[in-house]
Amino acid sequence: MRAKITTAIYLALLILQLLWLWLLPAPAGYQSAWMAGLFGVPLLFPLAGIIKGSLRKAIIGAYISMPHFMFAVAEGWARPAGRWLAITQLILIISYWVLQIQRGRRRKAAQALSQSEAPT
Repeated sequence: MRAKITTAIYLALLILQLLWLWLLPAPAGYQSAWMAGLFGVPLLFPLAGIIKGSLRKAIIGAYISMPHFMFAVAEGWARPAGRWLAITQLILIISYWVLQIQRGRRRKAAQALSQSEAPT
């Protein structure tokens, strides 16, 4: 279930990132489509694995989202008109990270449990 939620969050993050600069007010908006693409392309690399439910690809996606986190903090601080976009992106990224940490811990606990139950 967590894999499906994290996939939905990652897809929402990807869509928001691609629309980011088009939604910003002038003068930055509408003129920086190449920048939206530049920021969006790295998010596409682990997408197939995330959709399949791969924890490894989901962790790679979390690492790739780190510059997007920094971008959202900077934009939220510097541009009051686009602050709602920055806050939305920060919420998506933080939610994604928290769910990935929980998912990783559950997997590690399940592996430890299965190893302790294995016959020696």
